Amino acid sequence: MSSLQNVHKPIFHIKEQLQELVSHSYLMRFIDQPYIDDDKLALLYAMFSESGVEEHKRSDCIKAVMLVQIALDTHDQITSNGITNDTERKNRQLTVLAGDFFSSLYYRMLSERNDIGLVRILSEAIQDINELKMCSYTDGKQDLERVLHLYKSIESLVVKKVGNYLGTTALTTFSHEVLWLKRLIFEKKNYVVEGTSGFVERIGQALISKTGEATGNEKESALEVIDACIEEARKKTGQQPELNRFFGQNFPESIFNITYSQKKIAEEG
Repeated sequence: MSSLQNVHKPIFHIKEQLQELVSHSYLMRFIDQPYIDDDKLALLYAMFSESGVEEHKRSDCIKAVMLVQIALDTHDQITSNGITNDTERKNRQLTVLAGDFFSSLYYRMLSERNDIGLVRILSEAIQDINELKMCSYTDGKQDLERVLHLYKSIESLVVKKVGNYLGTTALTTFSHEVLWLKRLIFEKKNYVVEGTSGFVERIGQALISKTGEATGNEKESALEVIDACIEEARKKTGQQPELNRFFGQNFPESIFNITYSQKKIAEEG
């Protein structure tokens, strides 16, 4: 991992450039500032660095991948709730357009570089993730394992596709687990703090399908399932101590520090 030392400055610059790209003055009047996932950004930087992509190409490649993720995340904000006024209608239309706009930026960026390979991989990722999302909505009664598989796959699919393309096997495996861990912790915290989580509800529905009847304790049982998944993901990320140590030390405020700190405490104890 020696090639990844002093990573904060270039990652910061890439994030600044991304923020400038997605901060369309008109769109920002009606929709929220797009979320840029620092953890995915760090993982992608590590992947492109380890694979030997030249410095002058690396930034644009990472920005292109993140634009795809931002576009997908933006489209996820579109709800199926009924529209009650013109303002809501306009906001929804602009959210759709914003997602399409961000997606067009990635394509333009890579086509200008004639990077057909990465265009193909990202196009496949968009198609695969949309198919998984359709399955999650249309499969009806899904068993618990299926629900967990769909959510886990969707969470890391873009990064995982890129990692496989670059041949960064260890980082790709690590990314798959650590991003799943991040999603699990987010959903649990969101439910505990806000009292609501679509993810918790889906697990509860799967548990009802499994038993054939509602007990009234499905949400509590769903949280137990999430806790078990968190523990499993922590163990899997802990199986790659070098990556755990690197990300835990260099990104102490991120999701990476969860498994690193836990492992460090265990070793010192």
